[in-house]
Amino acid sequence: MAAGKETITIGIRDLKISQLIKDDTTGVEYGEPIDVPGVKEVQINLIQDEKELTGDGVILDTYNKRKGYEVSFKNAQFTQKVLDLINGSTTTETGEAEGQKVYRTIDKSDDIAGYFALEFAPEKSVGEKDYHRILYKVSGTYSEEYTEEDYMVCSFSGKGVARTYDKAFGERVTSDKIEDIKQIAALPAI
Repeated sequence: MAAGKETITIGIRDLKISQLIKDDTTGVEYGEPIDVPGVKEVQINLIQDEKELTGDGVILDTYNKRKGYEVSFKNAQFTQKVLDLINGSTTTETGEAEGQKVYRTIDKSDDIAGYFALEFAPEKSVGEKDYHRILYKVSGTYSEEYTEEDYMVCSFSGKGVARTYDKAFGERVTSDKIEDIKQIAALPAI
């Protein structure tokens, strides 16, 4: 196994989400990446199932199994594409009013949150290295937060789960060259 690179990062340069179009035993396919503008923070926390074997008043053994991730992010700019992809809503152009196009999103009880991949990269990595964090299958809720005398902030809260195809949660990629976020490659049947 090759040794990884030591990386120190600061800030968030980019965050994109890509619709999970297909995830079954025959392969995986993602849509084009959609930019999540104005990202303020991203949090990814491991969910584990922990078992302990005790006897004679002490812990004799312990077992941890990775179950998924708690995922959240906040961003400062609202976009309808992000809202529709995450919450399963549909936005339609309903005509014009006073010379401007009007778009409406009606939240419905049968809207189903979709799965998507999430990828982000830091603003800067020490030593001119690049780091990307990718979660392959994420779902949750995109919300709007309003505060008196302050800007609206959008937030996402959800879970990262294993893909059906290969039970993989995601990956961390470190490289010598700074790369933009690209479309995640489709995977054929194993």
